[in-house]
Amino acid sequence: MNAPSANDISNNPLLDQRDLPRFDTVRPEHVGPPVDHLLAEFRALLDRIASDETPATWNDVAQPLEDMGERLSRAWSVAGHLHGVLDSAEIRAAYNENQPKVVQFYTELGQNLALYSKYKAIRASKDFESLSVARKRIIENELRDFRLSGAELPPEQKARFVPPAANGVKLSPSFSGTDLAFLSSDCESKIVRVFCSAGPISADSVTSNSWNGVP
Repeated sequence: MNAPSANDISNNPLLDQRDLPRFDTVRPEHVGPPVDHLLAEFRALLDRIASDETPATWNDVAQPLEDMGERLSRAWSVAGHLHGVLDSAEIRAAYNENQPKVVQFYTELGQNLALYSKYKAIRASKDFESLSVARKRIIENELRDFRLSGAELPPEQKARFVPPAANGVKLSPSFSGTDLAFLSSDCESKIVRVFCSAGPISADSVTSNSWNGVP
């Protein structure tokens, strides 16, 4: 099978999530474009969700974030897998170039006060009790993650929650999610799980790892 052009975002193998990952078609130059594309899409979603016009409900806040988080997690997991098992100089360079973007995004996400307020409003609403056990747990875990990520701290204290990669520090090829957990104050946060995630899960699965905080 011919590898798709790196500039053809519509046919980028990291964005093709209909089936199993297309590892055989992924080239180093395929890593950056989908990361930039998904992060831009994710930030646009966050802006919409954070607006006053968006109701604080599961369907309007949590579910869209679940879906978007799964897409980013799946794409980045493919890059991470190739980095771990192939680890050619080219793959390593592509991974290390994009890693700070992903870490910085999750750092910002964990400290997003507007989003934190939405989740608190969901938890306080009368509709919370009608959610499934799994969805209640997701909401509770999100609230925990915001607190652990320093969302309630004053701006000058939030910087200590930013891991090295978000500040442009290049991590060694052997640097693992476990190592990051020791460097970050938030061993349960999305920041750490983006390195440890083995892949996407459904929103209602409470026994698998995901970006959303399900242990």
